[in-house]
Order: sequence, then C-alpha cells, then structure tokens
Amino acid sequence: MKYEESAKGIVWDLSGLYHGDTAHGLDKDLDTARDKALGFVVSFKGKINNKNLDSKTLISAIREYESIHEMGMQPCLFAYLYHSADTLEHNRNRLLQKVKEKWNETSQILAFFELEIKTLSGDSLTRLAAHEDLLRYRHFLLNQIRFKPYALSEPEEMMIKRGHGSGRDAFLSLYDEIMGSLNVPMEINGKERSLTIDQTRALLYSPDRALRETASETLFLGLRKQGVIFMIWYKNI
Repeated sequence: MKYEESAKGIVWDLSGLYHGDTAHGLDKDLDTARDKALGFVVSFKGKINNKNLDSKTLISAIREYESIHEMGMQPCLFAYLYHSADTLEHNRNRLLQKVKEKWNETSQILAFFELEIKTLSGDSLTRLAAHEDLLRYRHFLLNQIRFKPYALSEPEEMMIKRGHGSGRDAFLSLYDEIMGSLNVPMEINGKERSLTIDQTRALLYSPDRALRETASETLFLGLRKQGVIFMIWYKNI
C-alpha cells in the first residue's frame, strides 16, 4: 500500500464511549453531571474555605468533583473526536457545540470549588497535600498554591466562563473548522491530488525525502492563503 494511502478509511472506534450519530446516553450523562454538580454545591459550598478544613471533608469533596468531571469529559471527548473525523458535517458540528454549551454550564456551577481551595493558606494546603489519604491529589492541591495570585472572585470567574462560548473557545473552534476544511493540491507519483491538511502533515513523515520536502512546501503555501484569518485568530487569542 502506498504511504499516502495507508490511513485511508481508518477512523476512531468510539463505541467504547457512545454509539452512532445520536450518541445514545450522551445527553443523559451531561444532565446527570449537571445534577451532581448542583448537589455538590449543596454539600460543599462554604465548607472548603475553612482554615480548620479536615482531610476527610476535602478528600470527599475532591472525589465527588473528580467523578463529575469524569462523567462530563466522556461526552466532551466523544463529541470532539467525532467532530474531528469530519469537521464539515453539520450534525457533528451541532453535537460538539451542544456538548460544549452544556458542559460549560456545569463548569460554572463547579467554579466555586477551586476558588475556595485557593483561599486556604499555603501552609494549610501543603499540610493537606502531605496527608496520606490525599497523596493521590498532591499535585492538584499544590497547583492551587501556584495559581493563588491569579484567582479572581467567583462572579468574575463566572463571567469569564460564560464568555468562553463566544470568546476564546469560539476562536479555537474556528481554527479547528478551518484546518479541517482546507484542502491543498499536491502532485504525488505524477498525479494531481487534493489533500487535507492532516493528510499533508502525515506525508512529512514519509521515508521519501523528496515527498517530505514537497509536502512541507505544499503545506505552508496552503496555510499562507489563510494568512489574514490566522493573523486575526492569533491576535484575538
């Protein structure tokens, strides 16, 4: 099989996450994650930013926080990979956007948790991170110390999260969709072909030096035509 055709027809098997275009069970998981997040607020809001916080309460909160993220990330992972396989297909775009919006809503509900952890003193966080039951989450806790100086108030953090859909995340989505839709003409073995950006990138690893060089030149010529879009994209990011 020719190198440039070796990946033809290969797609991700996402059946371990969800099945089919309708992704049966995805909406249920997103709704359950949101319901659990609301319960998480009732159970822990106002109890974490306590200088006398004990390891038992914190580990219970972290494990619940972790389980909500795991439940929410499964739909996000599926939607992203499903969309990446064909960024021009309307149903895939719609599914990805829906998942992003629903998960963003849940993440807003959870925003208080890490903010409350950051209100603890560095000494308290270091002490808790060294506790035997919390060793698995040591990196997470010590990172809260690292990012303490950059934390905003909860209303400000919520405002930023609400703006993600039409702000930074929107530009990231635009980048993915543009890159997924681009095709560049390239001559391979004497035949003119139209390749996607990813197919052209794959040829950069060809054992054929001349083909690698042609692929590199073709890639940058193709991207240059989108120079104005990428300039605006990087400027806004």
